[in-house]
Order: sequence, then structure tokens, then C-alpha cells
Amino acid sequence: MRNLPEPRDALGRLARRHAVRLARTASARTGVPFLVVGGAVRDALLGLPAGDVDLAAGREGAAAFAEALASLAGSRA
Repeated sequence: MRNLPEPRDALGRLARRHAVRLARTASARTGVPFLVVGGAVRDALLGLPAGDVDLAAGREGAAAFAEALASLAGSRA
């Protein structure tokens, strides 16, 4: 059995990923909170290689958050 990373360290590394940093900026600009969900969280806690990042935002403000995030990423929603 392999050693699992400390949860606080694993989630800290996840929080430093580029996509999450962009999401934090989009959240700050729009005032819309978000969560990192799904496989990225599981993989971080298990010490597995990083894949894509799934984000969740509430219905209120989700469109504004998506627009801000896309703009920061040089894309469009």
C-alpha cells in the first residue's frame, strides 16, 4: 500500500493549479463563489497525476462567473 499525501498539502497543490487560480480571480471579480469538484479532488487526495479540473458555481451568477473565467483564459463561454 502506498502512502497517501497529507490532505492539506494535496489540496494546496490543487489550489495552485492554473485553472483554479483563474477561477479564484474570476470569483473575486464577480463575487460568485465556486467549488472544485470531481476527479481533480479525488486524484489530488490519492496523489494521482493531475487531470482536468471541474468547477461548480451556484445558479445565481454562474453565467457571469463563466464569462469572467473564459475571458481570463483567453476564450469565450
